[in-house]
Amino acid sequence: MINNKLVLTLDTDCGNDEVIEDSINLIIKNGIDKFVVFATKKFSVFKSLPSSIEIGIHPYISCISEGERVISSLKKSIPSAISLRNHTLFNSAKLFRVYANLGIKATSNYLSFFSKNLSPISLPYEIKEYPIYFMDDAYILLYTGNDKFTVDSLNLNSAGLKVLAFHPIHIFLNTENLSRYEKAKSAFRNINELRNFINKKNKGIKDLFCDVLQYIKENKLRTYTFMELI
Repeated sequence: MINNKLVLTLDTDCGNDEVIEDSINLIIKNGIDKFVVFATKKFSVFKSLPSSIEIGIHPYISCISEGERVISSLKKSIPSAISLRNHTLFNSAKLFRVYANLGIKATSNYLSFFSKNLSPISLPYEIKEYPIYFMDDAYILLYTGNDKFTVDSLNLNSAGLKVLAFHPIHIFLNTENLSRYEKAKSAFRNINELRNFINKKNKGIKDLFCDVLQYIKENKLRTYTFMELI
């Protein structure tokens, strides 16, 4: 078992360059230089990132038949990627061979929300699956504690692998409910319009994200990439 290994991940999804860069800068400003960005494309900000930051791929797949084409195309734009998380966590055993043929050695496609004692799962073709301990949109929907949007709610001291999945768009908007995200969709491509949808009144995902970063910094916790763990 991998005890208390912390992997901080970002799922870029629909975020534009400014949104992605905003989240990355928050992490780096807190002295954290090892994390994973699952990318839907090759964003311009990647050119200036330290080599310690891992860029994985984040394909949009809606059915098995298109899986190989979509994954292959994205892998060509980010050839160094060895990790993968599918959009909406889409998965199928039929894709394992595709992953292996493209050099994918680590996946993170299973949401085991707040499960204790998590550890990597061995998949066919010597691929390792790293289950997700926390994902921000699931947290928005499911978590009801009074300590919501604080690091205390994540119980990061509990035993087991901790893969944390955040979306830069939720960080940028400080999303506190998914209706905010839905209303902001029309402005995703215009950063100035998008700013009009930022939550400034209530606690949200950005507050939680900054709380997590501060916790890592203050406790001098080591973060990992999947490349390191495999």
